[in-house]
Amino acid sequence: MIWLDLETRSTVDVTERGVYALIEDPDLQIISMHWAFDDEEPQHWRGIFAGSVHAPNIMAAPPKELFARIAKGEQIGIWNEAFDRLVWNAIAARKTITGMPFIDLDQTVDYAAVARAHNLPGKLETAAAVWLPSHMQKLGNAQFKPLWSTKSPLLPEALGLYLPMREYGDHDIIAMRAMAGIMLAPDDRLLTDYRVAERSNRRGICVDLEWGRK
Repeated sequence: MIWLDLETRSTVDVTERGVYALIEDPDLQIISMHWAFDDEEPQHWRGIFAGSVHAPNIMAAPPKELFARIAKGEQIGIWNEAFDRLVWNAIAARKTITGMPFIDLDQTVDYAAVARAHNLPGKLETAAAVWLPSHMQKLGNAQFKPLWSTKSPLLPEALGLYLPMREYGDHDIIAMRAMAGIMLAPDDRLLTDYRVAERSNRRGICVDLEWGRK
């Protein structure tokens, strides 16, 4: 299992316009990429911190092992899967990151959907605060407003947030993986229902425009 989390930056406010508008934004960027293989320690990749003097030791090259395992179809656990998958594939389509593969819906598990099926909160922060010990809970994010700001270009002082952002993103992996560990594994029916719904969302609904104009 690959556990994956993306932190992103865009001129589109996803809370107001949704992820489909966000992925069409030409200014969409990955702030940082966080992942873990099975029970291993979380890892991270630079995103917009590339070349920053505030982060001289971060992984400069794209994460080849992560890309290779995704390309082979390994299962990926994500909290709010649709957001990360759609953003990931939008960035992959732009071919700005060497070797970045596409993520297939069928290789993902949305643990937010699994949480809702358990009658738990669908928001990771809320679920973790209720069900996990304090050292595993999601960290606060107020300090990252300069990174998530819609201002363009990115302000130089925001790049100094690399170290706390690395900790924040890595801790999301820890919280998600811990939440997955206290829930039952999703069955085929739940996964099928979720994937059918996601394909329907992506396709949209058919509207008889001729009838509607009458």
